[in-house]
Amino acid sequence: MDPTQTFTAGQVEDLTDINPETLRVWRRRGFIPPNPGGGWARYSFGSVVLIGTLLDLTATHRLDVSEAWDKFIRGAGDFYIREAAAAALNGQPDVWVVLVFSDVREGGRSWKLIKTDDPATVYRDVKAIRSVLAINVGDVARGIIARIERLEGSDDDDAE
Repeated sequence: MDPTQTFTAGQVEDLTDINPETLRVWRRRGFIPPNPGGGWARYSFGSVVLIGTLLDLTATHRLDVSEAWDKFIRGAGDFYIREAAAAALNGQPDVWVVLVFSDVREGGRSWKLIKTDDPATVYRDVKAIRSVLAINVGDVARGIIARIERLEGSDDDDAE
């Protein structure tokens, strides 16, 4: 897969199973970065993985999308997700993004975002943990890569 490849809204819907209206609402609310260069909606691979991660957080982990964005994606989480997407493209080890809620407030927050290749390490590094939410962004990215390859394979079959 070409790491610079971009995807249309319809392709993103096929790759992530996101509802078209949800995709539009998330774009309007700023959960998905705007198009580089403007024009029709095009999404980078990193943006598709970010969408897949948000879907996982809202469906599997039952977070409200605003809470998932605020605590998990905004700031460093967006960078971590793009880094995990690039690692998956290069066949590198899994990248986990871990949200740790603790009883001790650090920097005015009771939560901390950590990127790791081993989520068990957060228990050694953070004291007074109340709860942990970990997502293997590498798995999300590989799932999307597999769907891209299947879709590209089915396009090749159609051409014959």
